[in-house]
Amino acid sequence: MTYSSNDFSEDVVRCLVETHGVEDAAILDADLGVQADAAIAAITSAGGARSAARLIAAVIESWRSLDELARSLGAHTLADVLYLANAIATGSTLILPPECDNFVAFVESLPGGSEWSKWLRVSSV
Repeated sequence: MTYSSNDFSEDVVRCLVETHGVEDAAILDADLGVQADAAIAAITSAGGARSAARLIAAVIESWRSLDELARSLGAHTLADVLYLANAIATGSTLILPPECDNFVAFVESLPGGSEWSKWLRVSSV
C-alpha cells in the first residue's frame, strides 16, 4: 500500500497531539481550516521553544556554574535569562531598563547571541 497525503496528514496530526503541541479538541474540529490553524500554530511555536532551550543550554555551557554566573553578573542575570527564554518561546520581546545594558552585552557574547539579542529591547527611559 502506498503512503498517501492523507496518511501523512494523519501522522502529523497524531504527532502534534502526542507531543501536546495541539489540543485534541482543536484538531478534532470538523472544520479543516480550524485544524490547519491549530497545526500551524503548534509547529511555529515549537521553533520558539527550541530557541529558548538553546539559549538556556548556551548559558549553562558558557559558565562553570550558575552560582559563578550569579556572583559575577548578579543574581538578577539568571532571572533575566529566564525572562528572555520566555520571551523567545512566546514570540514576545523582553524590554529592559537602561541600566541593564550589561545583560544585553552578556547575551550578545554567548554563542548564538545575535539570535537571542533580537528578542531584547532596552527602554529609553
